Amino acid sequence: MLKPWRLESQKERELYVQARNLCFPNAPISLEEWVYFMSSPSWTTATNFAVFDTDQLAGCLTAYWDEEQNRNLSDKIGYTGYIFVYPQ
Repeated sequence: MLKPWRLESQKERELYVQARNLCFPNAPISLEEWVYFMSSPSWTTATNFAVFDTDQLAGCLTAYWDEEQNRNLSDKIGYTGYIFVYPQ
């Protein structure tokens, strides 16, 4: 199931960090780093789109909207980042 995922609970944040670190073992992040990012201006216009297999996180994509950059553009621009899918 694909759904927007704002990572509101501590358990959800821990699940995200664990999954991301499994997919990027050479560039791990800490829970504190992710929580710090979630307090940044970038996160206010971002959301994660997560794929779940039953209750297991299978993949995630973070999408951003930059209001300042889009202010004078006729074609609006968004960004994606932190894209991962469990290998299995």
